[in-house]
Amino acid sequence: MAPRKPIAVPTTAALPHSHRLPPSSPDVLRTLSKLSRPTLISLALEWLEEKNRDFCAPFLADDGSDIESRDELYTAAHSYEELQEIYEELGARKGGKRQLIDRIIEGDWRHGISLYQLAMADTRYLLDHPTSLRWNALRLAKVNASEGASSEVDHLPRFHADTYLRNLQREVTPLAKAHYYITKLKTMPITLLRVQIHDTPYNTPQTAHQHPSAAPSSTIRISETTTKSLFAAFPTGAPFIYISLATSVGQAAGSESRSLRSLIVDAIPKALSRPQCRYVLKTTSLSARSLDALLSLRGPGRSNEAAGGWSIFAENKGVGGGAMEHVKRPLPAQAKKQAQGHQQVGHGDGADDGVEPAETQSKGPKRARQDSAISPGAESPASKRRRLVAEGRFGCSGLPDDGKGIERFDVRIEDAFPAVPSAAAAIRKGRGVTGESIAREMSGAQTASDNDKEAAPADTGTDAAEWTPDVRFSFQGTHVFAGIRQLVESGVVDGERMPGWMTGEAGVSVGAVRDGRIVAKENQGF
Repeated sequence: MAPRKPIAVPTTAALPHSHRLPPSSPDVLRTLSKLSRPTLISLALEWLEEKNRDFCAPFLADDGSDIESRDELYTAAHSYEELQEIYEELGARKGGKRQLIDRIIEGDWRHGISLYQLAMADTRYLLDHPTSLRWNALRLAKVNASEGASSEVDHLPRFHADTYLRNLQREVTPLAKAHYYITKLKTMPITLLRVQIHDTPYNTPQTAHQHPSAAPSSTIRISETTTKSLFAAFPTGAPFIYISLATSVGQAAGSESRSLRSLIVDAIPKALSRPQCRYVLKTTSLSARSLDALLSLRGPGRSNEAAGGWSIFAENKGVGGGAMEHVKRPLPAQAKKQAQGHQQVGHGDGADDGVEPAETQSKGPKRARQDSAISPGAESPASKRRRLVAEGRFGCSGLPDDGKGIERFDVRIEDAFPAVPSAAAAIRKGRGVTGESIAREMSGAQTASDNDKEAAPADTGTDAAEWTPDVRFSFQGTHVFAGIRQLVESGVVDGERMPGWMTGEAGVSVGAVRDGRIVAKENQGF
């Protein structure tokens, strides 16, 4: 009599760590192929450690779980110690990554890769490539039961990993079948949560895949075509949570990914809530690829409200260590003299367009002789002054190698255009307006006397209305504010007249400028 096939009973329980995916699964091949050869060997040795053997058990010749064939390419080992010696020898000599992957999925773990192993591999890739995901920083806020409004948390909720996972499973499992993996990072103060959603618990046998050699206790059918994973990072001692925008490492965010992200984001604060104390997540207008940047701007340290030039006080590099005891460092005598001369012959609009004043241009040979007198390795007074100005505006931030880069900075200017009646009317009527005409109107408005303004009748027409142009700036690069700092040091950007939001002191990646200052806005559409 033929043995009966295992019956898959629908359940709302979370997927266990010991559940195995077949070696031919697309998730297994895709995840292992992203890792480098040294990382694969290190990961295999970690799977063989005693603390992980319950969920990462390999195929051994003595366990009797399968009948070994003579046609097998890789001979099954007899013990964990033998396998550890094999992978240590593989790490000591050179070889290809594809051969190592074949040994893992066709030899030592031929009976399948568990979900726990897959989560460890996905997390290892994230640690090896810190900028592979883009993160959105959210603030944990407390809901006022009486008014229904949210307010800042006065104390952080207690976070216990096992209890939190049970609460999160209770929120997510009625909607989707998921696997949960949580770990404490050793390199930074972050608790990392990985949620991998496969499918609903009522999947049909036609779309489900189950390895024939899987144990009867792991007969939960899951679909491999709808597998999505999401990361959430909980910084220690901070009311912030970082959520990955994409649902998989190296994967773009689509409509299905956004719905998954919305599901997890709604469930995360509910898992932290308790009776008479509910929490919600509020946006902070900050997103970045670097977790170090998020920890610097939305973390437990002192640098949350001390970005840009204020970072010297967060790093205790100011004189006396406090803002009230800070003394401005005097400039060198030669640089100070040059600054005074620059203010006397400077342009009227204050823009540093790289053109020297007329007096300086007329003394070209003398200036050339002065520059030639400077040794090749010495720093000129002009470049030294620009460097000191950049140091004062950016402080300890904006360094190319600090690892705290913001890759994109979007700004919308909401300030009204200066009141130029005739020019504004011409713009509304569709006539062309040149820069010379606007300059003449602005100069005429500035030189008008107060008596003429009082004698003039009140203008109630359309010319008196403010006109706000739709101006947006998008700074993009590996480290936006480090690039702006280099532009200040090279003289392309005037560091003295540059607005403060260009130094990153607002601590946001998207916002609007109003009255010369940046205002963080929620759900800003760019």
